[in-house]
Amino acid sequence: MIEKNFSNFSAWHHRTKVINNFYPDLVDDEQFLVQELSMLHNAIYTDPSDQSPWIYYSWLLSQPSHLTKPHIFSISSRIIDSKCIILMTIKYAHADMEHEIRV
Repeated sequence: MIEKNFSNFSAWHHRTKVINNFYPDLVDDEQFLVQELSMLHNAIYTDPSDQSPWIYYSWLLSQPSHLTKPHIFSISSRIIDSKCIILMTIKYAHADMEHEIRV
């Protein structure tokens, strides 16, 4: 469904609920994460200003997994002129700094 219409916010939202409720360990599966990021890259490159994939990207990176941290800037390093990227970069850089201070 998402691959046919990257702007389908309901499908992205539903995906988060299904993963959280039925497959919570998926975020620790590197193959799953690579597939999700690939799909997100396609969605974001198709329309960088569409917030639907950005919201899912934010959710995915906020999951408690050691695998997500290296991917935080994987999209933002390729698309510089997007407001969503700038906000996402600030959000995760700030969260990472707060985590480092607490540790």
